[in-house]
Amino acid sequence: MKATLCPHCGTIMHRNGTTGAGTTRWRCPNHACGRSRVVHHDHTMRDFDLFLSYLFGKHAQHEMGLNPRTLRKRIQPFWPVWPLARPVDEVLDVIHLDGIHLGRGMVVLIALDHEGTPLGWQIAPSETAAAWASLIQQIASPLVAVVDGGGGIRKALKL
Repeated sequence: MKATLCPHCGTIMHRNGTTGAGTTRWRCPNHACGRSRVVHHDHTMRDFDLFLSYLFGKHAQHEMGLNPRTLRKRIQPFWPVWPLARPVDEVLDVIHLDGIHLGRGMVVLIALDHEGTPLGWQIAPSETAAAWASLIQQIASPLVAVVDGGGGIRKALKL
């Protein structure tokens, strides 16, 4: 257990009963200080790890070791969070375009340079021409685009 320090004097606090809601109350043993407080723990990283294991895992909600409703409540804040790539202005000789299917009706469309460094990505429900066009608009037109011929990419490259 991590020691709880008094915010006023820095002394290690001791347990001092509970609140009406059942949360542990802490008090400073330093008589000159006499402070008490309730410690609230931040569970953001724990819930983010749960979100990633659900998103990239193969288990259904009821197989995650939690009540499915509890799982949905804990991972709900992370669904709208997606990292954004900066537009690429440099004209490259070759880029590689591919779609990575994550399951659950989601695919990540990704553009890589010749060294395998991501240039941009797009989250989409499937590999449609509109989704590929949205990704391609973020990148300066290359001399050659290497593709696997997946759905929608040829149409998007002709646009």
